[in-house]
Amino acid sequence: MGLFDNNAHIWRAADGTPLFTLTGHTAFVMSVAFSPDGQTLATGSFDNTVRLWRVSDGTLLNILTGHSEYVTGLAFSPDGQILASASFDDTIRLWRVSDVLLLHTLEGHEAGVSGIAFSPDGKILASGSFDYTVRLWQVPEGTPLQTLKGHGSVVSSVAFSPDGQILASASFDKTIWLWRMPDGTPLRILKGHENYVTSLAFSPDGKTLASGSVDTTVGLWGVR
Repeated sequence: MGLFDNNAHIWRAADGTPLFTLTGHTAFVMSVAFSPDGQTLATGSFDNTVRLWRVSDGTLLNILTGHSEYVTGLAFSPDGQILASASFDDTIRLWRVSDVLLLHTLEGHEAGVSGIAFSPDGKILASGSFDYTVRLWQVPEGTPLQTLKGHGSVVSSVAFSPDGQILASASFDKTIWLWRMPDGTPLRILKGHENYVTSLAFSPDGKTLASGSVDTTVGLWGVR
């Protein structure tokens, strides 16, 4: 997890014991993501960089530079071979993890990118933005596929269902939209939060969607 001390912290989940403090960022840590095998942690910061750390001992592995504004979101592909980084510079960058080579810079959003997620098969990347849209990109080519419009404010978070058939998007307009994949047809609008919706997560069986909001509540929704 990240805190406003410019560091990231790794804790043992079983009992909450602090294991490592990851130091080096020169501004707030804004986003974190574990690789699928749990061996690498990526951190994104207000210092415009992404850092990769070895989880077992907290060793810094690499620093990824290139974004011109702070890094707002991170996501590893399901096979762990690609890391996507979203930034307030309106772009998303795709990095090959093995040698931290920049593969593509995805351009098209007209404002900062606030949330990203890979589809379960790793072939699509979804991004939400301060431009009120959700965009779909082909991976690893970085080709734009579709722009999903409907939200009336910032799209703060996106999440795919475990089977990849539904994409959920959360917004500062207090709603959550469900979209059918891969054609992007809107299926349903979930209403009930009284303030910005900021985070989303599907249950492993895909039947329940959890949403977090600035209204200090967590919503649980029956997806089907």
